[in-house]
Amino acid sequence: MMAPLAKIFGGIAAVLVTLLLIGLALPGTWSAEASIEIEAAPTEVFPYLNDLSRWDTWTDWGDIESELSDPPTGVGASRGWGDPNFGTGSVTITGSAAPTLVRYEVEVEGGASVSGELRIEP
Repeated sequence: MMAPLAKIFGGIAAVLVTLLLIGLALPGTWSAEASIEIEAAPTEVFPYLNDLSRWDTWTDWGDIESELSDPPTGVGASRGWGDPNFGTGSVTITGSAAPTLVRYEVEVEGGASVSGELRIEP
């Protein structure tokens, strides 16, 4: 009677160990890239990327209540949120080079973070 149970638990343990090893073999980072063409000069587009109060015009924040730092522009500017459906988090501008680059960091509840950059190429 114990032999079939031992085989079942042994099989489950083998599957769990296999999944763990696969997880350890996967890379710890990932990247994604997308682009869009906008018929405007970089100097016209840059203020929308470098000012977190203007991100509503090109991102979908939905009805999430958020709080902006003062000032909401440039390196160190941040926007934090707390929502029962989406949790808590923040986005912070970590680098800015007018009129071509904005770097940012998104941190969410649980300690996960994502770094990103928005590049403007004429």
